[in-house]
Amino acid sequence: MSPLRYSEKQILCGIAEQLCLGPDLLVTRPPLKAEVRIDHYLQSLIPTWVDEEIEISDFFAYFQYMEYYFRFKSSHSEWSEYFKLNIYKADYEKWEEFYAADFTFGRLAQFIAARATAISFQPVEVLGTECGPAGAFYGLQGLVKSLKKRSPDFGPSTRIRDVLKGDSVVYFWSQLRGITEQGVVELPAGWRYLQVTAFASLICFTTVVAVLISLLKLEPVYIASIFAVVPVGMFAVWIYQRWSNPLPSDLQTFRDLAVLIANLDCEAVWGSNMKTDSAGKGLT
Repeated sequence: MSPLRYSEKQILCGIAEQLCLGPDLLVTRPPLKAEVRIDHYLQSLIPTWVDEEIEISDFFAYFQYMEYYFRFKSSHSEWSEYFKLNIYKADYEKWEEFYAADFTFGRLAQFIAARATAISFQPVEVLGTECGPAGAFYGLQGLVKSLKKRSPDFGPSTRIRDVLKGDSVVYFWSQLRGITEQGVVELPAGWRYLQVTAFASLICFTTVVAVLISLLKLEPVYIASIFAVVPVGMFAVWIYQRWSNPLPSDLQTFRDLAVLIANLDCEAVWGSNMKTDSAGKGLT
């Protein structure tokens, strides 16, 4: 039996979610569509790339993010051959004329779809009855195991935050939104980007204080002590993010999430099958 594959829409949603994991919080991200060129899109996100020919190594770094996010492995030569990046490197003008039109997110989705094994949330049969939440729960188990090498055993009634701590819940939720075509609500932006914003704020604060200390001609030891605030502050943020709960009040357990997913109308849940009235039954 051939492995289950993601649809183009699922992959495009996943790519959009992966881009939201980046540190460029103030960048306005344009809609990600299949026909949009990858290099043009990335240039719109990274100011230093605007109107520049992007280094081929930057493309490979971006593709590695895709491999990590979608859990597959491909060689540089496969990527290069698929998008004709060897020509990009040797003769950019020729690549722009003959091959650039195919350097799109739609083609990227096709590349990923042929290699990444999909996680299914489709209904399974339980005691002779098709059960949507049970299929969704098995999918959630598979997703957690793909993210955590030592995933603990858990049941439907297990609280999600008892299994996933810190950044792991961010990546879990991001991939869940991609697979379900963004059918699951986003986590609060302030919580998702807490570490990045906290680090930037701490650096700005300590730099300003250090400059003031220098202008006041105080002992250099004060500057060193101020910069000690950064690791202490980041440790406090790590503790907070590990034990705080950003999940919606009605989505605290894996059962809550499985029932929600089972009632979504997307490829991951139903494929080409019609929905049945078993979507809310059968999970204990």
